Amino acid sequence: MPDRRRALLLVLVPVLVGLGIRLVYLWTVHRGVCPAQWWDGGTVAPGHVDRCPGDSYVYHHSANLLADGYGFTIPNDFRDTGGEVARAYADHPPAFTVFLAAFSVLGMSSWTWHEHAVVLLGLVNIVLAGILGRRVGGQWVGFGAAMLMAVYPYVWLSDVMVMSETLAMTATMVVALVCYQVLRDHRWGWAVVLGAAIAGAGLVRAELLLMAPLLVVPMMLRIKALSLRQQVGRIALAALGCVVVLAPWVYRNVTVFNNPVLVSNGTGITLANTNCDDTYYSAGIGFWSFRCIPPLPWNIPEDELLATDPATLRLYVERSGLEAPPDATPEQLVALIVEFGQTADQSDDEAYLREVGTSYLKENIGRLPRVMAVRLARMWGLYRPMQQLSLEDGEGRPEAAARWGLAMYYPLMIAAIGGTVVLARRRRPLLPLLVPIGVVVIAAVTSFGQSRYRTPAEPMVLVLAAVGIVTAVQWLRSRGREPDPDTPAQEPAPVA
Repeated sequence: MPDRRRALLLVLVPVLVGLGIRLVYLWTVHRGVCPAQWWDGGTVAPGHVDRCPGDSYVYHHSANLLADGYGFTIPNDFRDTGGEVARAYADHPPAFTVFLAAFSVLGMSSWTWHEHAVVLLGLVNIVLAGILGRRVGGQWVGFGAAMLMAVYPYVWLSDVMVMSETLAMTATMVVALVCYQVLRDHRWGWAVVLGAAIAGAGLVRAELLLMAPLLVVPMMLRIKALSLRQQVGRIALAALGCVVVLAPWVYRNVTVFNNPVLVSNGTGITLANTNCDDTYYSAGIGFWSFRCIPPLPWNIPEDELLATDPATLRLYVERSGLEAPPDATPEQLVALIVEFGQTADQSDDEAYLREVGTSYLKENIGRLPRVMAVRLARMWGLYRPMQQLSLEDGEGRPEAAARWGLAMYYPLMIAAIGGTVVLARRRRPLLPLLVPIGVVVIAAVTSFGQSRYRTPAEPMVLVLAAVGIVTAVQWLRSRGREPDPDTPAQEPAPVA
């Protein structure tokens, strides 16, 4: 078979397999499933799934509001009030919302269209995984990585949800591919592109900005063909590319909110729902709990505030960052809260919830090491994995489908460890593959543990697994061959 036709088949087969799996799952099992299982029993009429709360709801409707010219607006308030309340939104970084809004502008604004848009992006990821695998280990590693991306449930479960994880996988693979290009081509322009790619990843998920210091600096300093001055210059250029891409979003945030906001203001709610009794001292340790999110004081009806004890009112005021005289009466405290609520925006919500979560963390600091260890173990399937499947079922990952993912996960992790060893022995650059894994580890131990949080690093794991599998197959095949006594031994090819 000609090389060009074989290369085409090695790309086309995984894409077709992946498309079939995603469409069959989307139109059978997933159809009519509310992404937030805790709402209304988890199953709704297919035409009403877009009414389910949660991140999917926010992404879908905020994209449509953006396409309709309302900017980045909190969809809940806007829809509930018929457009009378339009508060600025920065719950998530903007990239995935912009991605969906591009389809909405073209008239593809329904929930079903947005689901299929993410499926389309999942197919792009299959191709990118093949390219990355080929760059790392050759043709068959590329094919193996693409096939794993096509069939691995922990990937395609994300590809049928209106969530940012699929775009996060795109972003990390683009960054890795640019890294390998930088290692081959030391011209300054690629350093700028790398910084811009990392900024783009951060505009999908904020924690991916950690790749800037953790990846760019050590990688540039390891390029021996460059002098120290050139290495530092490339680092500065990458930083410049990063800043230029981030600047418009950051400028918008610092000008529209009451408090400073850089990439997103989702830290507060994360701290609140992951630092509480449910996540420190119960069977749900290391996870998150919706029950831990307290009501915002300015959203509590005034008559309920007036019936609240003075100590709690004082706590509300302090956590809101307000100042009140020590001798203020309960009525004065209530008036202060109500007045503040008239101008409070999402950054004020975030600041209050951040204070709630931080206060709990400080009061229970002795428990934190165990909680962080469990968070990490949960993300990597090492702590009560069957319970984890049940917990994640409530986020739109049906337990039955996730079981297949778990069954594949452990063998793939062993293969990935083997692939890492193989690449290390071959002296191939590993930082572009390992740093995203390190970033998701940091994200888990500082927030909560679930398999969804490792999604940005899944392509890296699958590429490493493909290296391990292909190497094992080649080794087994070589053992089954009898050496030809008439064929002279050959020296191994030098490693580039």
